Amino acid sequence: MLAHSESQPNAALSDILCTKQAVAQLLHMSERSVERLVLSRRFPGPVRLGKQTYWRRDVVHRWLEQKFQSQVNWQPKGK
Repeated sequence: MLAHSESQPNAALSDILCTKQAVAQLLHMSERSVERLVLSRRFPGPVRLGKQTYWRRDVVHRWLEQKFQSQVNWQPKGK
């Protein structure tokens, strides 16, 4: 369980949860850009636990997969 003085989740939770800083690093963008994506509803909102906000790591990865789906499905045009 998270202690109030902790700013990061413990090792078990960090396998499941991402802070805003971790999400920004994963997406190679600023924390403010993550905030803008959330505000524009183009990225899932976080869950607040105490004073911290978190995203589930699997949700962030699913969002990334959806963003790249057209690239994954790409087929070269036939001659």
